Amino acid sequence: MKSASEYHEEFWAFSLERYGRDGVSELCLELQESCRADVNITLFCLWRGQHRHAIDAPTMTALIEGEAGQWHRDVVLLLRAARKSMKQRTLAGNGEIVESLRNDIRRVEIESERLEQFSLAGVLAALPSQALASAGDGRSAREISLANTKHYVEAIAPYEVDTVAAVLKSLTEKCVRAR
Repeated sequence: MKSASEYHEEFWAFSLERYGRDGVSELCLELQESCRADVNITLFCLWRGQHRHAIDAPTMTALIEGEAGQWHRDVVLLLRAARKSMKQRTLAGNGEIVESLRNDIRRVEIESERLEQFSLAGVLAALPSQALASAGDGRSAREISLANTKHYVEAIAPYEVDTVAAVLKSLTEKCVRAR
């Protein structure tokens, strides 16, 4: 079984590569804005689906309410709010300094998301090996990924599942191999 560090490096590489694909960042941000989805958990759902790992309810709860979810709410969201607030404000004669600070906060925000991903990967390392086995029900990686992301949205915003279904489908198609 892999260590939390090995899972983290694999997950981080998956996230950077997928997020950089055409249209993926826009779809992730649409989910973030429409139903307050945590992009890192969304990417986690896709990554695990890529490995044909269906995320069960207790694991989903651990992702949302556990250490990573708490970090997201207490650190990542506050950094993001500060950065966005600075975009709308200027201090007389200090625009360049404000912009430089905003860029520094963006870098810290990204690093805080990397730490969140480390915590998410740690959830995997704590699972028994049979919980990480590929789903043996004949579903494709895309089908499992789509089910994982829908399960996540159902857990955080059940009233939004139908609204974001097309976004989840597009995101899955862009991020997960068809096999």
